[in-house]
Amino acid sequence: MENRLIDISEASDLLGVPKSTIYDWTHKKIIPHYKIGQSLRFNPVEILEHFRCAPISPTNMPSIEPLKDSLIIEKEMKMRRDLHNKGGSNERK
Repeated sequence: MENRLIDISEASDLLGVPKSTIYDWTHKKIIPHYKIGQSLRFNPVEILEHFRCAPISPTNMPSIEPLKDSLIIEKEMKMRRDLHNKGGSNERK
């Protein structure tokens, strides 16, 4: 995976949750995101790190079944390997 911001669909796929959940989390400021014009964008490494490290409390508890730590760590490790193999390029294909 290239070092780039991803859109709501990609964030939904990455975390394995519906887009509506991602919108809910951004509205509640649970998930790190960037607003570019009318669009939401996400740094995949930031959101994986956030869910790996964020303490769960009633205000930031996801509204779905808790994410599996091993799956998140596995995806993060793959992303980091891919970034390393591509030399950390910021170019889009």
